[in-house]
Amino acid sequence: MKSLFNSLLFSDSLKYDIFVLHDLKNLRTQLYSAVKYFELSYTNN
Repeated sequence: MKSLFNSLLFSDSLKYDIFVLHDLKNLRTQLYSAVKYFELSYTNN
């Protein structure tokens, strides 16, 4: 029973880690887009 409980905890932890990594990937994409926007607006002025 204890190993099943530990497996479930690990599974939930892994799911959480995957969500966090996905959010970080999205954040990276948004940051790159913002940098590109500001670079373009800066070079156009």
